[in-house]
Amino acid sequence: LFQAQALHVISEKPDQITFSEIVEVLPYDPSQVSRVLKKLEKKGLILRRTRKNDRRSYFFSLSHRGQSTLLKHQTSAGELIGKALHNCSESEALEFVNLLEKIVGAELHPGEIVLEQSVKIRRMIEEEDRSIARGFFVEQMVRLQKHFSLPEKLFVRTNCCFVLLQSEKIKAVCEIEKDNKILKVKNLATSSGLNDHKLLELFIQHASQQAAEINSISNFEITLDPQSKGFAAPKSVPASN
Repeated sequence: LFQAQALHVISEKPDQITFSEIVEVLPYDPSQVSRVLKKLEKKGLILRRTRKNDRRSYFFSLSHRGQSTLLKHQTSAGELIGKALHNCSESEALEFVNLLEKIVGAELHPGEIVLEQSVKIRRMIEEEDRSIARGFFVEQMVRLQKHFSLPEKLFVRTNCCFVLLQSEKIKAVCEIEKDNKILKVKNLATSSGLNDHKLLELFIQHASQQAAEINSISNFEITLDPQSKGFAAPKSVPASN
């Protein structure tokens, strides 16, 4: 818990937070904070850098691994919030969320859509996550013998990348490209075990709606990119405004 708090504090001020600033925020003794930071650094979750103009002064930032770990922690905490608030009154829920945010930096909306207990749609942000999506996509294209003319770039940072998880296993991936007011669903692929077309339609619809929110588009149209290498997808899915 202490380590999670430290990661959250460092993420609030990337690339420039100092040890004294971390100590000011965390309600612990400086010696305790120092020990935790050393543990996080040893695990490869944070980076310690010295200032160019003063080698005696240093600051901390999250590593890529640290960012991924914090994101997973916040997502997990967000899921637990939903379960904990199920039978709470509005005032109890607000008090609980405020307390939990102070303790672990949890977010009420972690960016994951839960359709049912075993099915989730998740936006993938970190390069490590995008790499997993690329691997799944290429694996499905090889299985379908469609890998001979793959795009040069897959799941790039300028596009929104989503995965469909069923019982924590990836069942589908896609990326959504913005072209004026059109959101194109491209590089869609599903596993051989996903034969539910309605679930696939929900995946495309939810992913596109979230992509529209990210791109600040209130009225938008969803189309499936004709160049998409995916399969078993509907020709078009109208989005709600």
